[in-house]
Amino acid sequence: MEKLAALVVIAFVCLAPLGCKKAERESESTGTLRHKGQEWLVWSRSERVHFVAAYIDGYEEGVHNACAAADGLLDLKASRSYDHAKDEIVLPSGVCWKGVAHYSRFKPNSSGDPDVSAYTGVITRFYTDHAEYQDIPFEYLMQYLTDEQHKTADELGNMARAGEIRTHW
Repeated sequence: MEKLAALVVIAFVCLAPLGCKKAERESESTGTLRHKGQEWLVWSRSERVHFVAAYIDGYEEGVHNACAAADGLLDLKASRSYDHAKDEIVLPSGVCWKGVAHYSRFKPNSSGDPDVSAYTGVITRFYTDHAEYQDIPFEYLMQYLTDEQHKTADELGNMARAGEIRTHW
């Protein structure tokens, strides 16, 4: 379920008009889009905010859709969705939501752009302080910035040096 949600997120993010700019093809055979640190560092603050906001929106939408589909797929008694307000049983979607990572440091803002500095700051510092790892795509780094993990730039650098995260594409 988590892999399905991740695929939906990446598809959404790379199709979102504010999420992808000048994407680089990893290879013609896979057709996978990857953004590298050099690109992140030339983006404006606004472009970084829009990317992270689109990534999180896409992730949340993908998780919501995948978890909601679990209710319909796993309802063996009827071909209808559960009414969450009436049922007191454990629903597949509830188990699904409990098992996925979350990005709660995404804060709406009355001035327009959301406050996503908890994510943009870590990524920017990582690429600045650990320039040797600028080949690591920032989409990949986002998985280490969830509520459950929320790594610092230095922790990401240490993980890269120790071979605990992928560093080559």
